[in-house]
Amino acid sequence: MSAQLLIYIPFFKGLGFLKEAVESVRAQSNPSWALVVMDDCGPDGAAAQAWIESLSDHRIAYLRHPENKGMVANWNACLDHAAQRHTTFQAQPQPPLVTLLHDDDRLLPHYVELMLAEHRSNPHAALYFCGAEIIDTQGRRIFSFPDYVKNFIAPPQSSYTLQGEVAFESLLAGCFIMCPTVSYNLHVLGSRRFTHGLKQVQDLDFYLRILDENLILQGTAAKAYAYRRHPTNATALQTQSLLRFEEEASLYDSWAERLASKGFVRAATVARKKRIIILNLLYCIVRDVLGFSFTSAQAKLKFLTRRVLNTRAALPMGSTHT
Repeated sequence: MSAQLLIYIPFFKGLGFLKEAVESVRAQSNPSWALVVMDDCGPDGAAAQAWIESLSDHRIAYLRHPENKGMVANWNACLDHAAQRHTTFQAQPQPPLVTLLHDDDRLLPHYVELMLAEHRSNPHAALYFCGAEIIDTQGRRIFSFPDYVKNFIAPPQSSYTLQGEVAFESLLAGCFIMCPTVSYNLHVLGSRRFTHGLKQVQDLDFYLRILDENLILQGTAAKAYAYRRHPTNATALQTQSLLRFEEEASLYDSWAERLASKGFVRAATVARKKRIIILNLLYCIVRDVLGFSFTSAQAKLKFLTRRVLNTRAALPMGSTHT
């Protein structure tokens, strides 16, 4: 059976987490998969390659870039490699689905089966995504308030499609698509890729650009992914540095103008108000204060008042009408 779902692990460092990620793929209930570990010239490459080769699993390959590309470029390299792999081998009439499994996460055993089922239900969607459980460094399930809030933003249906102005409104109210759960339909996406230069909002930017071309996103509330939150992952580090909030504010500002020009007034209003950014900043400020990180809290408060709230006040009043 040819692989219907290609799984790539964009890898840099952390052999322990990588082993967990790989083993979660090998434990899939549906065997219609192939796996490529795409090493971005990281420090653990030799150990990772040796371990992967020791598995003697023909379904798993290891590739290493000769120089470090950066996270987003490595994601694009994975998609490009998948497209090239299909062109070279042409094992099936259409390119397979492609998942970018984060190197510190896990797939739940039914992930492949769920993604293929979603594809069968709507083969014309540009991508498919599912729900995720949140785990800590030790792999234990934990409660995450920001992820809990997203449950109230996502559509209530167990399976749904996102398209048009309503989709823009939903995602800008709070991006409830957990990026690494996504399977990309290369047959529909073609050469569309993530935007170079972004470090935090490359996923939301990608979804919005896809929607802007009137393509469809297909989602299910079923959980088939385990997303690991820990102090050293990219999101945590970029939250503390405020990079994530700077990129989010800039993205929301640009889409407020773009959506207004398309006549999507309600969606433009959601983008302009930036409510999810404000709520997240307030949550982080409270958390910092409770943890006696007063300098960090002050920096976030200053960013909130000068960059987010001040930008809202400066936008034309005409874009606030609902």
